[in-house]
Amino acid sequence: MLSAIEIAQRVKLDTVEKIAQKLKLNTKYLIPYGKYIAKIDLGILEKIKTKPKGKYVVVTAITPTPLGEGKTVTTIGLSMGLNRIGKLTSTCIRQPSLGPVFGIKGGAAGGGYSQVLPMEDFNLHFTGDVHAVGLAHNLAAAFLDNSLLKGNILKINQEKIYFKLFDSLCQINNISYSEMQKKINSMFNYRVLGSLSPLHKRAINKIKKSLNAIYGQISGNNKE
Repeated sequence: MLSAIEIAQRVKLDTVEKIAQKLKLNTKYLIPYGKYIAKIDLGILEKIKTKPKGKYVVVTAITPTPLGEGKTVTTIGLSMGLNRIGKLTSTCIRQPSLGPVFGIKGGAAGGGYSQVLPMEDFNLHFTGDVHAVGLAHNLAAAFLDNSLLKGNILKINQEKIYFKLFDSLCQINNISYSEMQKKINSMFNYRVLGSLSPLHKRAINKIKKSLNAIYGQISGNNKE
């Protein structure tokens, strides 16, 4: 039996222009991201506002397992089935976050013969929006960090900050081990730890020990 990734890599993909033609979309509204991915210009909404509305089918589930509950597989399979019997159908699902991709799930594009293609691009990069959000978050954190370093002229209450930015490895060379330990400790909000389960507390302590070991080794190498 072929795995989901083997199936995905054996499929001959249609170009995004061909997909648009199947959906009866004018290709002038496409904003391409390569041959197989595109956004749709919202100007198309004005073009289709007088057309009759279609039917909207929601696929959902409750109490998902760590591997998911099959919502994406069911949604894509249902869309494929409706298209097969002559109903013009498209699928709307959210873009996977990188958490499930690098966690136990390994992706969120469906599976088997009921999955989104190109699967690797969909899971990791897609149109780059997730990366843009990450960069914006880091930029905001860098500005905040700089403001605090320069005397906190904006009078920001540091106890009310709920996201942190940790230094990249290339910046660690100029930081002493004691300073690094302070930074590692600052990554965890101890006021919140009291409300966590024993399992979560053990996990956080394990992360702290690992970080201390890693950056302690880097600090030791720098001394040499």
